[in-house]
Amino acid sequence: MEDATGRSVDATIAEFVKIAKDPVAAAKELNDQYHFLTASVYSQIVALKEQGDTTAATDLLTKTYAETVQDRSRQITDNLGTIERAWKGIKDAAAGALDATLNIGRVLTMEQQAQVIRDRLATNQGRRGRVASLGIETRDIANDQRELAYLELQIDAEKSKNSYLGERNRIQKEGIDAGQRLKQISDASLTNAEKRDKLTKAYLRDVEVLKKANPDDPLVQAEFVAKSLQNIKDKYKDPKVPKGAVGAVDLTEFNASQNAIKTILAEYTNAQKELDALQKAGLVSQEEYGWKRAGLIGNEKDEITAAYEAEIAALESAKTRKTTSAAQAIELDKKIADARTDMVKAQQDADSKLKVLEIDQEGRLKKQTLAINNYTDALSRQNQALQQAGQRAALGVGQGDRQNALNGELNGIADQANQQRLDLARDKPCRTTRRHTGSPPVH
Repeated sequence: MEDATGRSVDATIAEFVKIAKDPVAAAKELNDQYHFLTASVYSQIVALKEQGDTTAATDLLTKTYAETVQDRSRQITDNLGTIERAWKGIKDAAAGALDATLNIGRVLTMEQQAQVIRDRLATNQGRRGRVASLGIETRDIANDQRELAYLELQIDAEKSKNSYLGERNRIQKEGIDAGQRLKQISDASLTNAEKRDKLTKAYLRDVEVLKKANPDDPLVQAEFVAKSLQNIKDKYKDPKVPKGAVGAVDLTEFNASQNAIKTILAEYTNAQKELDALQKAGLVSQEEYGWKRAGLIGNEKDEITAAYEAEIAALESAKTRKTTSAAQAIELDKKIADARTDMVKAQQDADSKLKVLEIDQEGRLKKQTLAINNYTDALSRQNQALQQAGQRAALGVGQGDRQNALNGELNGIADQANQQRLDLARDKPCRTTRRHTGSPPVH
């Protein structure tokens, strides 16, 4: 990496040190910078650390990141010209000498090759000799044009590939972020008993690791370990239930589901704002805006439905517990009914938005079709008028001035009537279009 980019060895080593200290935190930080992890690999790293196998988590991230460093360095080096490779590393080389020889051995990019041909076609470069001075073409222009068209196709293909890779990296990054949020929700929804069990297992694993390295360490002595385990139990002990009373219903899972719904709504609201901004800036067409908005609405509907179903399942689970009283069951039934109502309302809102979007798209297509029909109709009528004018001119040959004047007056009246009919026919669809291009109805 240092040889290819000039980035110091110490900087790269520092990143591997971060991996050794905390593989999960390092995975997130390095991936935000280099975009080299998939959501699957990241989840494996998190799972290994959760299981107490920090060594395996570190090993997996180290190997993956090392391969990335090697691949990126190789790609950078392969993209250098031969003279650049020869001169690379000579820090005190004369800048003029490097500039003079820089293009020798360089493989021009496709865009550079295309620009060379464009310049050649635009400036007449390549015409030379006495025949060229007489205006006779000495270049193969057709071949240049073919090469340019082929290069532009390749450039478009490369742009499409880069767009796909960028989209894939975005999806993987969002997958990692979603995994982190789900993990936080999962940890927050643990009962006190589950928290005690999880923390106790993690504590005892570390005690065993330290005991193998240093059996005399005070932290692994039986008395200290017993006290620490008791502290864990005290911190996460189950809430006491007064004698003769029924304890409060545990709605941890229900609350986590509600938080998930709020998160989903906020994310899709922000995504819609970004799409609206792109449309206002002219970066997406009306057609592209339509199908992207439809995708957002559909995805939001699916995720919200799943979140409400999880909420209802949590409430029904709480209702069936033995510790739930009859009065509490009634309250839970009300919450379940409210959740079902809210879920149906969210689904109906999404369907309504999709319907409005569909109507807008149909209206846009109809307006385009009407405009095209009006244009072709006007061209047809104009062509007919020109044909009639030609026929009149031919018929007027050989007639007297008086007769031509009379015919011209009659033809002028006919032309005026035809023009009025044409204007009325053209104005009618325009008025109809204006009546149907207002704001879409609110559903």
